[in-house]
Amino acid sequence: MTPTFKIRIATNSDIESLRPLWRSVDDLHRAALPDSFQTPPDNWPAPEIVESLIAGPDSEIYVAESEGVVIGFVTLLLHRRAETPIRPARIFVEVDNMSVDHARRRQGIGQALMAAAKDWAKAQGAQGMDLNVYAFNDPASRLYEMCGFAPMLHRLTKEI
Repeated sequence: MTPTFKIRIATNSDIESLRPLWRSVDDLHRAALPDSFQTPPDNWPAPEIVESLIAGPDSEIYVAESEGVVIGFVTLLLHRRAETPIRPARIFVEVDNMSVDHARRRQGIGQALMAAAKDWAKAQGAQGMDLNVYAFNDPASRLYEMCGFAPMLHRLTKEI
């Protein structure tokens, strides 16, 4: 079956279309971790933040679009880690944020966004890609594992 969406680089004209998708991620995190996340302002993320991510050069946003409607996005950040006595220098891309419209999930959109992310990372000379996913978010974990990501760090927390 031919995909009914296309992946493209975001433009400033996409900012308002991205806001509900961004909010869905924030809502998910706030519902699962109410002590760690709060309700953002209505204009979150602020246009200037998204504009700077779109402008780069060390960041990019890809969107999935269907019939002129943005139905998903992924935000990428390029990092250059300097060598230290115990760690080699490394160029990597962080998958900072990702969302697909709930009604359009399980249609290959997330995988297509991650493929675009991988292509962008390679074009930047990155050696790898990193991301964080909360333990409660099993659907996201499964997607990332299907895309070849593997656990590297197990972070624990304790309130005191």
